[in-house]
Amino acid sequence: MMIKRFVTLNWKIKLITLVLSVLLWSFVTFKGQTEVILELPVEFKNVPKGYELSNTSTNTVNVSISGQERIIKAIGPQDMSVYVDVDKVKPGESIVYLKNSNIKLPPSLTIKKITPSYVTLHIEELITKTVSVKPVIKGSPKKGYVISEITVSPDNVSVTGTKQSLTRRTTIETEPIDIKDATSTVEKTVPIILKNYTVASQRDTVKVTVVITGENK
Repeated sequence: MMIKRFVTLNWKIKLITLVLSVLLWSFVTFKGQTEVILELPVEFKNVPKGYELSNTSTNTVNVSISGQERIIKAIGPQDMSVYVDVDKVKPGESIVYLKNSNIKLPPSLTIKKITPSYVTLHIEELITKTVSVKPVIKGSPKKGYVISEITVSPDNVSVTGTKQSLTRRTTIETEPIDIKDATSTVEKTVPIILKNYTVASQRDTVKVTVVITGENK
C-alpha cells in the first residue's frame, strides 16, 4: 500500500515537473520574439533587351516579418530586398504576384504578410528614331538688334525611347539659350532635353549659333 502511494505520488510530481518544463521551454522560446513591418524598395530585374519598364503600380512594399528581436534589430539594408524578375513578362500590362521567394531576408526570420500582394507592370518596346533638333531661345536682343539666323549643329539626332512616346515625335528641344540684350552673335553648346529618351549616337549636346545683327544692316 505504501509502495503504491509512493508510485502514485511520484507520477504526479513527474507530471507537474513535465508541465513546468514545457511552460519554461515555451517561455524561453517565445521570449524576445517580435513582429515588425518593413517598407522595402522593389527591384525589377532582367528587363528584356529592346524593352523598357515604363510604369509600375508601386516601387515599395510592406513586408511583415517575425523573429528574434535581436536579429531583427541587427539586420541592415544589405540583408533584405524585394525583387521581381520580369524576364518572362510579356509586353504591355501584366500583374506579378509577390511570393515569399521574392523576398530576401535572413533565414531565421519568418515572412508573415506582403502588402500589396502584387505589382502591376507595363513593359514597352523600345525604338530608335531620327528627330530634328529645335533650339529654344530665351530673351530678346538689345533694342535696335534682331535675330537674323539660327543654326544648329547637328540639326538632327537619333534618340531611343518607347514606341508609344516616339511614334509621333518629330523634334526634340535644347535647353534654353539666353540672348537677352545681346548685340552680337551668340554661340553656345547646349544639352538636348532628353526626358525619357536616350541618344542612340551618344551625342547629347549640340552647338547653337544665333546670328544677331542691327536692324539697319
